[in-house]
Amino acid sequence: MGRVKIWYINLMTSFTIDRCICEDKPFADLIALAHRDRLDLGALAAREGCGTHCGWCIAYLRRGLHTGESVFHSLLDKESLDRLPYNKDDSAEL
Repeated sequence: MGRVKIWYINLMTSFTIDRCICEDKPFADLIALAHRDRLDLGALAAREGCGTHCGWCIAYLRRGLHTGESVFHSLLDKESLDRLPYNKDDSAEL
């Protein structure tokens, strides 16, 4: 719980979102694993647990799998795992 409080306090000033908080796994590691093992978001979530708890990391992982980004400085809308895969038209929303 202390980690979540620290993240929340950081969120109120300048912030960096770089990991799944529930599993404490950096997006960079998860994205590298997904690319190495050719996992889509659903398979990554099933293997690593990210996106299966609070769900806030799903949008970041989906975007990161498409763009390679692993560090974010803005909030993305919460998404569900069953949303259609990221496509180039989504970039207008980014």
